[in-house]
Amino acid sequence: MFHLISHVFYQNDLPIYGPINVLVTFLKRKKKKYTLVSLPLGLTGENAISGPILAESSPANYSHLVVKIINDLLYILRYCFKAQLKNKDTVIAVDPLNALIFSLFKPFIGYKLIYYTADYSDNRFGSKLLNFIYKKIDLFSLLMADQNWCVSSEIVKKRQGQGFHKKAYFLPNTPILSLAKSTQTNKNKNKIIYVGRMDNNMNLLKILEAVLLLKKKNKSISLILVGGGKLEKRILKLIKEKKLRSFITYKGPLENNEVIKQIKKSGIGLALYDGGNSWNVYGDSMKIREYQYFGLPVITTEIPSNSSEVLEYNCGVVLDESNFDNNDLVKAILAIQKSYDKYTKNTLKLAKNRDKDKILEGLLKI
Repeated sequence: MFHLISHVFYQNDLPIYGPINVLVTFLKRKKKKYTLVSLPLGLTGENAISGPILAESSPANYSHLVVKIINDLLYILRYCFKAQLKNKDTVIAVDPLNALIFSLFKPFIGYKLIYYTADYSDNRFGSKLLNFIYKKIDLFSLLMADQNWCVSSEIVKKRQGQGFHKKAYFLPNTPILSLAKSTQTNKNKNKIIYVGRMDNNMNLLKILEAVLLLKKKNKSISLILVGGGKLEKRILKLIKEKKLRSFITYKGPLENNEVIKQIKKSGIGLALYDGGNSWNVYGDSMKIREYQYFGLPVITTEIPSNSSEVLEYNCGVVLDESNFDNNDLVKAILAIQKSYDKYTKNTLKLAKNRDKDKILEGLLKI
């Protein structure tokens, strides 16, 4: 029996697909029994348990982060007693808070504990006290875990520096889909897509300005925006005022299966992190992995750790996040379009080398 515990990010009241969802897909394929405990990452959302043995859900709405943390721990503790964990079970807990209770119980029950570091930050919170507690829980979870799955090569390096090299395993944010990996057709090279948060940390205004410049050179250029966030109203206003609806489509937040449909019919994927979120440095961009699954060459910055693979496989363009402008982005798009077949073939090669089914089969021995 597998017990999965994770926080879920909500965007416009919609739960966003993440690493734990990929793991659920894998276990379903292997016909393994599991229960998923999901808790909201923010102050609102839904506390839920789903699986063949236990199933429940209830709305969550907290006034303060500390209150939420306490409630999360109590919810997980209650689940432990309900689930009646056994020695033969495997617990996969995503991030420190979710691993804490299971780390405490492990010596008494003896189940296999996998601590899944899906993201990391040297300064997670604005509070020094909360950061201190966060790092201590992280360290305790590492000590008690049988394996530490690291979502990025940068986190693996961090663990090696902490002395946990024997426990640390690289598990990239690659999706597991029913559709086959593929190259992208040349006819889609004018279709650009951005999937992610609509906020100031993703250079969205530069994207819009660059596409406007491209449109003057190439009438076939189009842009699809998928996601929600603080800049949503401003972006919609710009699209309306500048009469851009003929070639810029704003989809808003979508269920993951709908996101995949949009990616599959696009030609170039954008993920222009600016480093405003400290955890992005240790992140393995899932949006980049999803683009690459369908052969989309990527334009990103040096911030996400998998940007190094974009350079290694020559399957896109990596920009300096501190020193690029609209013209640099235009040049990057034109460079990819000029040698599109080469870029998409290299992208597929990388996607195949990061096959998550094979990686998980090796880690879980199933």
